[in-house]
Amino acid sequence: MSVRNALRKVIPLRASTFEKARKRLEASNVATAEKICLLEAKSAEIATKLDHLDATFDERVTSMVTQEATSALVAAKLDQVITRFDKIAEDIANLNSSVHAKQDATLYQITQAHKISKEILWAETLDRTLSGSTWFKDVSLSPGRWAVGYPYLYALYRSLNEAHPTSILEIGLGQSTNMIGQYATEFDSVNHVVVEHDQSWIDFYLSENKLSDRSKVVHLELEMKEMPECQHEVRAYKGFEDRFKEEKFDLISIDGPFGYDMKELARIDALRILPNALAPSFTIMVDDYNRKGEQNMVKLIKGALSAAGIAFSEGRYEGEKATMVICSKDRAFLTSL
Repeated sequence: MSVRNALRKVIPLRASTFEKARKRLEASNVATAEKICLLEAKSAEIATKLDHLDATFDERVTSMVTQEATSALVAAKLDQVITRFDKIAEDIANLNSSVHAKQDATLYQITQAHKISKEILWAETLDRTLSGSTWFKDVSLSPGRWAVGYPYLYALYRSLNEAHPTSILEIGLGQSTNMIGQYATEFDSVNHVVVEHDQSWIDFYLSENKLSDRSKVVHLELEMKEMPECQHEVRAYKGFEDRFKEEKFDLISIDGPFGYDMKELARIDALRILPNALAPSFTIMVDDYNRKGEQNMVKLIKGALSAAGIAFSEGRYEGEKATMVICSKDRAFLTSL
């Protein structure tokens, strides 16, 4: 260290030098104070902005909470509206169902009333037709329900009285037997065969009704047979084909076996002997033609006749039940009586 520098450490500064240093220090302090003031102002400004941001954030949070509450309320109201509309839709559907059910019931009642009125007209027509009959003298008949109806008996009487069949196959013992039996009793040339499965019914019927020797009741048990034309087995008479395949008939009456539960195909026995068992001039009558099983059976009969080149006419008679008449062309008048 030099002597000068050493002396400066122990000898006081000159007044001018000291004054300059003091002024520089004061200027530095003033600048520092100004910077501090500026920083304080900036800090205050930042604090104000932060307070504003806090307030804005609080407002937005409050708004979001309010919106969520509003959304929840709207969703709840919407659920109530949807539930109400669902209930209204359900009530409308139930009302429609009720209306349709009542319409169906009313339509059924109207249809049944119409059928009954037609049945009554057929009964009156049959009664007038039988008046003065030369061979049908015991007119005690009980048509309806499981028995043939008045349209069937009317068409049957006209067929017997005007077509004069001589070889008759009757499938099903009942009210039609009362009429055909009296016809066979009156005319010597008639051969009348009745097929029935219920022996107790045969015994009861014969105990209450007298048949001539020209009417024979054949008892055949029932069996279920497979048919290629339908998916389910069909009720039929056991041994029917073997019993009648060699015979010829000019009238076949089909009212058996019972076929109310045969939804696809019913009463197929005549199919197994047609068309070979038909005389050149013939009539086939089918009861319960309003049912699908009998309708499908008639289709097969007509198909068999057409396949054999046999021309035929057909007619339908409506009452409480329907009757189908299929006949050779020379008996076409029987289809529009």
